[in-house]
Amino acid sequence: MNIFPDYHNNIINVSASLSAYLGMDTPYPRLKLLSAALNKKAYKNVVLIVFDALGYHVLKRHLDRADFLLQNVRSRITSVFPSTTTNATATLMSLSYPGEHCWLGWSLYFSEIAAPVDVFIKKMSGRDEPAPAGLIESAIPYECFYNHANSAYISVYTVFPEIVDRGHSKNHILYDGLEEMFTCISALCQAPERKLVFAYAPEPDTTMHRYGVGSVTAAKIIREINDRTADFASKAGDDTLLVITADHGQIDITRHIELYQDQKLMGFLSRPLSLEGRATSFAIKPGQAEEFREYFHSAYPDCALYRADELIASGVFGPTMKDKGRDFLGDFIAVPADGAAFLLHGQAAPYLGNHGGLLPGEMEVPLIIWSK
Repeated sequence: MNIFPDYHNNIINVSASLSAYLGMDTPYPRLKLLSAALNKKAYKNVVLIVFDALGYHVLKRHLDRADFLLQNVRSRITSVFPSTTTNATATLMSLSYPGEHCWLGWSLYFSEIAAPVDVFIKKMSGRDEPAPAGLIESAIPYECFYNHANSAYISVYTVFPEIVDRGHSKNHILYDGLEEMFTCISALCQAPERKLVFAYAPEPDTTMHRYGVGSVTAAKIIREINDRTADFASKAGDDTLLVITADHGQIDITRHIELYQDQKLMGFLSRPLSLEGRATSFAIKPGQAEEFREYFHSAYPDCALYRADELIASGVFGPTMKDKGRDFLGDFIAVPADGAAFLLHGQAAPYLGNHGGLLPGEMEVPLIIWSK
């Protein structure tokens, strides 16, 4: 069963509730559960932690009902599509729909240089070369909502690992590893002023990509996340509200399809493959769209193929789509079957765990709310 973004029950609504908490007017719907918790009292500390790929089904797979994280799940909410870090973190940080910020996938085709770029790490896709300086920032800029807070009484801190070079607040702290992240958050919570702390952790995404969602190694890191979070909560005072979610989930991958090796398919394309391994963009040569569609369905019968214009019209990327985002999407978007992922070029990593598609394991993330 595929799950599409529900923009009244979505990660963007987490940011909308936090934006309102910071005194900002926002047209985006808020999450009633979260807004109610934020308005319950004048908390000294509101802490949001986004764990990369810690989806609802990942939690259910590895934790017991009595474990801290599962015990405090208040709701399941949807991610964005494609369900990937680039798209989801931009949505959370900018408080804007994918069609507005246009950071739609890991690999985006820039017509300015006639090549795809891995925008999160600023490298040319499939090549160990940096992207042209300033290309990404000028083509798809966005601002973080928390840097425009209207509250004179609530400070904002961001706590990110060094690999994340965007989304920083004016009060930004870098960390290395889960232990140090929680040490930084705990220290901030000791300060007397009222504050929002926005923290991001790249785990368990990194581990699950390498070893698989169901691996022993993944189970170990998820247990560590649970236990460190529980320890933080046990030491927090009743002046702290803890909110936890994920950017997306992840699923096990058992089949990799080397799409770039399909010479007939590649012959239909007017530019390289891009976007995601589980949400792949195809730009088709003029007059060949129907022939491409027929070939794709015959060659990959268990993979879904969507016309990009139809997804846009249905609101999958939000109510509007900027021209740049429309260009990134191409003509068609393909979502592989459960357990499969496309490899878009010869340097693509054959991950044992991946995301980007529309399965519940990719699209459903937890909304965890805790206070004493």
